Amino acid sequence: MNNSIVFKLLSALFFVTTLVFAFFWLQEKNKKLEVISELEKTDSEKTQVTSELENMLFQYEDLKTNNDSLNLKLESEQEKIKQLLKEIKQVKYSNKLALEQYKKETETLRAIMRSYIIQIDSLNTMNQNLMAENKEVKNMYQEAQEEKEVLLSVTDSLSSRVAMAEQLLVKLLFISGLNKRDNETNRVERIEKFKTCFSIKDNKLATKGKHLAYIRISMPDKSVLYESEENLFNFKGDDIVYTAFREFDYQGTETELCIYYKHITPTLVKGTYHVDIFIDGERVNSASFELL
Repeated sequence: MNNSIVFKLLSALFFVTTLVFAFFWLQEKNKKLEVISELEKTDSEKTQVTSELENMLFQYEDLKTNNDSLNLKLESEQEKIKQLLKEIKQVKYSNKLALEQYKKETETLRAIMRSYIIQIDSLNTMNQNLMAENKEVKNMYQEAQEEKEVLLSVTDSLSSRVAMAEQLLVKLLFISGLNKRDNETNRVERIEKFKTCFSIKDNKLATKGKHLAYIRISMPDKSVLYESEENLFNFKGDDIVYTAFREFDYQGTETELCIYYKHITPTLVKGTYHVDIFIDGERVNSASFELL
């Protein structure tokens, strides 16, 4: 074999080796480029998820409501977002699986936030409607005052729509003593029982059905007449004794009602007596009368 053939063989071998090296080099380079591209994509996704979470946190700061229960839920969601942000900062850019999981959690948190936004918008609209209704009810109450048919002793504020609209109003309060023949008398030595009568005004907004009316008759020394110390009812959070009570059916129209109390002890004395009427736990009227 002469030198020319050897040279050609060596040249061919060098060329083939060069081609193989170039092929594997290009293949390795492409892999590195793919890895870099994937890392850049993952980095971008991590930044995007972080930005979305920070934006949601900012939006939660603007969500305002007077509902304490809803406020606690909003605060809970804010804490979840803050915790997720801490976790994402510790995730490596190459951990694509973890980032995919955080993306899903972010979408879940965003859906929850959208539901709260809808709830708050609904509550705000409802509050505006209630304020308008409350104003209308206050006007109704003012008209009742002008007609001099208002209650004398109602202490609760009637500013809210429910308290005002459902209140049963009492007029024409009358109380008298009865002797043993059920004839009226104001002589203390002849009184066997007391008769308290009043009229409940018509109110289409009041709750229809069964209601309870209580009376408390006070002697001149402010002590209350009653049959038993166990005759109690709740008034503004306290259990207080009553003289007598009656259950009645109310259907929104004017209703007349009388409550009787048979007196046994203590001995009645001359002077000014006082009677208070309570319906559904609210004091609705009162009056004074003289016994001789």
